[in-house]
Amino acid sequence: MSVAELSPTYQRAVRTLLRYAIVMAIIGLLIGISYRESTKKLPYEEAPAGVRLESVMNLALVHGHVFLMGMLMPIGLAAALVLARRAGGAEVSGRSLRWLTRGYLPFAAASVLLQLSKGYHVLLMARAGERDFAVIDGAFMGGSHVLRYLVYAVVHAGMGVTLGVFLVQLWRSLGKKRLTGGGRGQAAAAVVMAAAMVAVPAGPAPADQADPVTALVIIDIQEFYFPGGAAPLHEPGPAAANAGQVLARFRAEGRPVVHVQHAAKQGQDSHAHVAPREGEPVIVKREVNAFHRTDLLATLRDLGADHLVLVGMQTHMCLEAATRAAADLGFACTVIADACATRDLVWEDRTVPAADVHAATLATLRAYAEVMSADAYLAR
Repeated sequence: MSVAELSPTYQRAVRTLLRYAIVMAIIGLLIGISYRESTKKLPYEEAPAGVRLESVMNLALVHGHVFLMGMLMPIGLAAALVLARRAGGAEVSGRSLRWLTRGYLPFAAASVLLQLSKGYHVLLMARAGERDFAVIDGAFMGGSHVLRYLVYAVVHAGMGVTLGVFLVQLWRSLGKKRLTGGGRGQAAAAVVMAAAMVAVPAGPAPADQADPVTALVIIDIQEFYFPGGAAPLHEPGPAAANAGQVLARFRAEGRPVVHVQHAAKQGQDSHAHVAPREGEPVIVKREVNAFHRTDLLATLRDLGADHLVLVGMQTHMCLEAATRAAADLGFACTVIADACATRDLVWEDRTVPAADVHAATLATLRAYAEVMSADAYLAR
């Protein structure tokens, strides 16, 4: 599997890691030039050996932080993501990816900044005439040892935690698909590459699955829409059966499934054909739009989903609203036409048959989604 074959979420993660490494390389070069020019103004013949050594050591430590945490770690972890997918592992969650982009990368930058501030603190005090290294060191961060230890602890613990989250999720992703032969070797290589970096305080994380990260969203296929319920639709049984076939395919392939239910006093349970299993998210809504005032968007983001397959009821109401909203939010959408159902509608003195309501709605949804039958989708 090449990088181009990865899901968009994974590609974004790899690009972010590599861009970060490039930026840190440039920053490291500029720091070296600036630091070197600053040390030229330090009267070495007057400065004691401890101050001279500390000024050189700080430059080395800054470059070490830039190289290890700002360049080597992001590049190595980007490679680990690709190797793990090539080994047949599933993608890890979008939530874990955010531990990387919003956790490790900022903490790594903070670590470099801390080391740089320590180096310039030594240089500036020495240039100001202070020759006692104990005084120079003790004055760092206002002379507060508690503050110094707290800041260093927070920054390095933050890097360690984010790295730990990534490694755990990467390890779990490798167990989601059965690996054979060379796959096991590549999987081991990916884990060893990431684990070898634990000694350096830092760490990233990736996204979700492949397809590109397709999630099935089941909208309101609930008991109250079936015969005997409070609001029965036109032929909901065949629609539910087709939705059940699509659901079975997703479960068999280990792809994410999200259930949406409309809050109701009676008949809120999902129909037996699409009943949720343990571990499958269930979103309860009170509006037509399943994204409005619910955790649906956050749930899909956590799954790393880029593409949604939608089935549900009613075609002209909640199914349509969810599809339009999903497209507006940037998801690629596929609607399974015969896994949806609706009802007759009345306009003034005219009754519009359910079949016409269904067809007209699907015709308009073609501007937002790919529309096909269950058989056509399952034949892919």
